[in-house]
Amino acid sequence: MVLKIAIVAGEASGDRLGAELMQAMRQKLADKVEFEGVGGPLMEAQGMTTLFPIEALSVMGLGAILRRLPKLLHIRSQLVERWQTNKPDIFIGIDAPEFNLSLEQKLKASGIPVVHYVCPTIWAWRPKRIQLIQRAVDHLLALFPFEVPILEKAGVAATCVGHPMVAELKSLPTEAQIREELGLAEKPVLAILPGSRATEVSQLGDMFLRVAHVFQKNQPHWQAIVVAANGERYEQLQGLFSALPTNIRPQVKWQLGHSRKVLKVASAAILASGTASLEAAMLDTPHVAAYRLPRLSYALFSRMLQVKQVTLPNLLLETHPVPELLQNEATVDNLVAALQNIIAPAVRAKISSDFRALWPMLDRGGNELAAEVVIKLMERG
Repeated sequence: MVLKIAIVAGEASGDRLGAELMQAMRQKLADKVEFEGVGGPLMEAQGMTTLFPIEALSVMGLGAILRRLPKLLHIRSQLVERWQTNKPDIFIGIDAPEFNLSLEQKLKASGIPVVHYVCPTIWAWRPKRIQLIQRAVDHLLALFPFEVPILEKAGVAATCVGHPMVAELKSLPTEAQIREELGLAEKPVLAILPGSRATEVSQLGDMFLRVAHVFQKNQPHWQAIVVAANGERYEQLQGLFSALPTNIRPQVKWQLGHSRKVLKVASAAILASGTASLEAAMLDTPHVAAYRLPRLSYALFSRMLQVKQVTLPNLLLETHPVPELLQNEATVDNLVAALQNIIAPAVRAKISSDFRALWPMLDRGGNELAAEVVIKLMERG
């Protein structure tokens, strides 16, 4: 008997996570499983039959969602109709909670077992979503250990499978190999990661470049490397660099992509708060996290925020080893001062000790464990 698994991912990170989960399940079930749903090229490469392209769900921002709402509702209704008529053995929703949770609720009500992979950030904002999760999900696969008790308290079965980046970080080349590949001298490296979105770079890019200039005046033996997430951000950052007065342009090396390699060889970093902060911490790179939003967006966001710390290392570690400079606190002077502090030997040693505690938290088995949970749920019916 061939098991039929329905699966929906909504963006590139979900496509990668879905493909790795599918691969792990195939290894355990051999050819006795087939997948269909919404995914990208990585999931298709694992043999998924694509019903809709992943780009149809890859929507960010309220305005874009409203413009695409009729299309999104049409896709959801088509998937519900298909899977209620020809029921899969299980449904797996990968992240994309705005789309997946409403779909999952309808499928669960039809008697289809439902797994959701990646916990929505109910601990940070919109905590009432836990009620929808409760109605929509049979089991939730969480990336972070602190999410499990929150879910279980609300009656949602959950397993922490750890973070998928763990396996990828373990497979990085050695520092010597990375330095040779990137053409870096044997000097301390300051990594500069101003974000992957245009809005992030517009808010932080100029400021980070100015920070690099001041920092290099204080630490002339350091080299700085600016990481652009993609070609568009590279051009955007080049434009910001060119707009600086020549007397305050830092001496920087430019790098397109490969942020994890850069972070591995970096002695310190300044970065946009987000996944990069967790990557830096796992790679034992002391860093300062900053974030700025347009004034109105920040006013709305700050009112909804449920946590005092925003970087993942600080949420995971009680010691809060990452300096966070948000909105008005994110200034050149404050960033430089924070950088100078974290490279002091005693402070750096304490940060390194704190960061080591992240590995046992997040190295939980990843998609191997996730596949086991999904298979057991199918076996229970």
